[in-house]
Amino acid sequence: MKLSNVLIGKRRCKNGRSVYYLDYRQNGQRRKESLNIYHIHSPKNETERFANKNALELVERLQAQKLIELQDQRYGTKRIDTSHNSFYEFYQRLMRERIGSDGNYGNWASALQHLKIHFGENLYCGDLTIESCLEFRNYLERHARTRSRKPLSPNSRYSYLNKFKASLKIAYKEKLIHDNLSDFIPGFRQAETHREYLTFDEIQALVDTECDYPEIKRAFLFSCLTGLRYSDIARLTWSCLRHTDKRGYELSYRQKKTGGKEYLPLSEQAVEMMGDRGMDDKPVFPYLYYSNYVNAALYRWVANAGVRKKITFHCARHTHAVLLLENDVDIYTVSKMLGHRELKTTQIYAKIVDTKKVAAAS
Repeated sequence: MKLSNVLIGKRRCKNGRSVYYLDYRQNGQRRKESLNIYHIHSPKNETERFANKNALELVERLQAQKLIELQDQRYGTKRIDTSHNSFYEFYQRLMRERIGSDGNYGNWASALQHLKIHFGENLYCGDLTIESCLEFRNYLERHARTRSRKPLSPNSRYSYLNKFKASLKIAYKEKLIHDNLSDFIPGFRQAETHREYLTFDEIQALVDTECDYPEIKRAFLFSCLTGLRYSDIARLTWSCLRHTDKRGYELSYRQKKTGGKEYLPLSEQAVEMMGDRGMDDKPVFPYLYYSNYVNAALYRWVANAGVRKKITFHCARHTHAVLLLENDVDIYTVSKMLGHRELKTTQIYAKIVDTKKVAAAS
């Protein structure tokens, strides 16, 4: 069976667009399957030309996918039947693995709520097709609402769809679904967000202010000094700390978010913030638990210090990055210190510093 047995067609519709469809024969009958993907005639700008290019690439993937389905039918290819497995149970397992990850667990949970709104209370692996996944994407873009009945922000759409796509990739690897459906779902563009951070004077004010939860104060200031995420600080054991005459103190640890092995040099202040060394297998911050109580203690501490900013634990990481750049540490070194995989992630902080320089010059 050749790829030409599954043809791509276009049917003209209103507003200067055409809708794509697949033309093929199945069980001796000719079928035309509409894809709900559109081509813009005479594109007027780069955005429309880019949309046409993406649309065609997606249609060609769907064409290849349909060919595989027809081949399976023709040659009797047998696959393990996982169609009746609950996708929600699988997704919730992935979600539980992210408990304690600053912000990440909440995004997975929110994405699950939108999956249930769109698909209903039951979703089985067999219900997941390219078309149903694209319909969920369309739901996030056009119909999903927040609790206050407002449309989702661009970054919420971006985050929820990425969580869904990530779960599809893992489901494919674990052979719960037969195809990597994630490849067929175009992502949303992420909007630039304001990243709150603390100035040096504000950090000093926090140092001078008592906190109801001393462990959160110690961990937060340690993050300001190192840029470590909450999830990595909570997992630190004393075996991660080492010292050599040549390199001084450094941490050797594995990032929870990326799984990458990192080596992070420590200042004397950061080492002092860790306290007295314990046994290698003991946590450095033994009483650090992610909960609403911890967050409330953090908010009260910041307010009592006179800092009028909406500060979360992750803002300590932002603070570390901005302070490094303000002290003329080159962006490549900052990127390495933060454990970023891509320089463009670090460049967001560089824009903050550039804005401050412009303000100072004015």
